[in-house]
Amino acid sequence: MDLANELGDQGFRWIFLVHNHGAPNNHKALNQASDYFHDVYGGTMVHLFGLKPVFSCCGTKEKVLSAKQLAEEGFSVHAGADEQSQILFLRPDLVPASYLSAPSLTAGNFADLVRIAKTEGWAGYFGAPRVATAAMGAQEFVLSSQTVNAIALQILDSLDLRKIPRYADEMDPLDVAGENA
Repeated sequence: MDLANELGDQGFRWIFLVHNHGAPNNHKALNQASDYFHDVYGGTMVHLFGLKPVFSCCGTKEKVLSAKQLAEEGFSVHAGADEQSQILFLRPDLVPASYLSAPSLTAGNFADLVRIAKTEGWAGYFGAPRVATAAMGAQEFVLSSQTVNAIALQILDSLDLRKIPRYADEMDPLDVAGENA
């Protein structure tokens, strides 16, 4: 909201936030700041990755990984095959070669994630980062960029934001409870 105030006080009326952190509460905060900007300054501030068509646009893992690899990846919310692929694409110099031999930490739901994260010596990731590839990361960035651009242009062409579902508004309360755990 501080950022909304700073930009609103300077006369900005169109703000597009491009932030790709997946935590539901993070999305809720950015949505609230966007609503605040509209209410106080009469402008439009849009958290683009918080819009459901952008957040769930690509399904890159499902297009690239085999059924066996998807099962190994399981339910992953941090540093699994998709995020590892993005980093391999963007900054391969930051990825240690040891990711190729990292054991998979497969979860089926948030409760499994909590159980895994509470194990002694947890390495800080979920899923199967070893199946990640720079090519999958590149595909994800191309598809998500195309979707973000298309939605932003539609909004500028007067698409009513209230008609676009927001990811955080449709979160399963059990998933949010899992995040809190």
